[in-house]
Amino acid sequence: MALCRGGCPAKVASDGDDGSRWIWGCRWWKLERLESQWVLTRWEWVSGDLGYGVHSGVVGARLGFGIVMVIRKVGLLAMAVDFGGIPVWLVHEWVATKPTTSDLQSIYGSGKVLPTITIILPFKPAKVEAVKKQLSRIHPEIILFLHKIKRESIRENRGGSYTTDSVSAISISSEMNLISLRSHGANSRIVLLSVQEEADATENTCRYYIWRQVFPVKPDNMVDARKDIKELVISLAFPFGKRLKRGTSSVGIFAFLPTAMVTNFPFVVQADFILSSSRQNILMDNKWNMGILDNVPSCFVSALTTFMKSSAIDEFFSIYRVFDFLLVRESPYKELNRVRQSIKSMLQKECIVPYESFLNDKMVFCEPTNAIRILAKFRKILSHIKEHNVCLSDISSQGKFVLHDSVDHKEYDEIWNFLGVPSVDDCNEWYGKCIQAYHLMFKASTRVYVKLLCFLANNWKHFPLRSLNSIPLVKYITWNGETKACSVLEIKREKLKIHLVWEAEQHAWLSKWNLEMG
Repeated sequence: MALCRGGCPAKVASDGDDGSRWIWGCRWWKLERLESQWVLTRWEWVSGDLGYGVHSGVVGARLGFGIVMVIRKVGLLAMAVDFGGIPVWLVHEWVATKPTTSDLQSIYGSGKVLPTITIILPFKPAKVEAVKKQLSRIHPEIILFLHKIKRESIRENRGGSYTTDSVSAISISSEMNLISLRSHGANSRIVLLSVQEEADATENTCRYYIWRQVFPVKPDNMVDARKDIKELVISLAFPFGKRLKRGTSSVGIFAFLPTAMVTNFPFVVQADFILSSSRQNILMDNKWNMGILDNVPSCFVSALTTFMKSSAIDEFFSIYRVFDFLLVRESPYKELNRVRQSIKSMLQKECIVPYESFLNDKMVFCEPTNAIRILAKFRKILSHIKEHNVCLSDISSQGKFVLHDSVDHKEYDEIWNFLGVPSVDDCNEWYGKCIQAYHLMFKASTRVYVKLLCFLANNWKHFPLRSLNSIPLVKYITWNGETKACSVLEIKREKLKIHLVWEAEQHAWLSKWNLEMG
């Protein structure tokens, strides 16, 4: 993009000598050559608010390079389209001289690769700063949803001298296609988005996971404004890091351009929404938009579960970062809270919660409602037992799985509460069942056994009596030297008399005489 003071050399012709096709700006554009890559599939005419008959349009098309962009003053613009690699540019119709590649090269610098599309805007000096300010507000994340645009930059001609990227530069530094699921009409990719505010400023970056999925349009959601469209395309962008944005607010919904809606969702939703007249919000009561929002939960769950199963988890990100995308905060929009609740219900049926296998370090997953959180001291006791080569792999055979230690921390509380994972206080009955079912009293070493007794004593008031009173917790030595265990209830009923001996020497002496005397 170039900002030129006092005019710009340009001239529009119907056909270029270099074989390019020139298209005059008008309300409806059509290419004569009816090949799929040349067909302008859509032109939406929108009334603007810039005065004296100025209009805004959105070209969303497969125009050789499949771009989506905003064009101002449509009646005064022309587009040069070339499919042989020569750059494309937009100029005002009334500019006197036809621009050349060398003109553009002088702006971008010799040896530099020219952009695929250049918009040349001639302004009076008094208007340049206002336009620069407006252009600097372009939301950087918009480029995530424009599949063929990899870089957007602004350069200024100040009377023959050129300033490199003097306003801003937004680019996709790297991109990797991740997964394509034809059966689901979905694909995903990982992109590294970069933003540089000034030529000498530090470049800010953020990596995004982009999920794009196609859904059929249901008859109940059809509207006249979209009557020829049979499929919805929904894109979700998940930022792994600090989002790149303009201002302090985090826009949560994009149409072809960002709205002003802050959703409190930790990801961005982009689709062909129908907007309000201000173009700042989507129409929540619109049937078309309701159809899009109805598909967002399914789109989100597919994106999340597919990513968790992919190799990108190990290559680019930590599995724990994925949980940051769960919707722990409510949205200020009631319609979006219904989306949030639907996502929650669907996730509760998915195996997405990591739990301890007690077999190896490999992370395995279960449904949220089948996971439990346990006290840290009991987890340490289990770890000590495992260290003595005692197999605890059957500890989940009762259908409850111990939440993995790496995510069983206070910082994850909101996430597990959102998914419906029972809290520590709701899992008190599990301890007694675990101790009894897996004979932990006998599998533990003497030292760990004592720690287990201390743990039970310190937390006795929190555990249901019925879950512990009848469990053989107290180990003793019989008259013939055999080690057995009895319950607290048996001792209380005086079915057995257990004598405590604290000194090791006395214990050994008593055990010996117990054998002798029978």
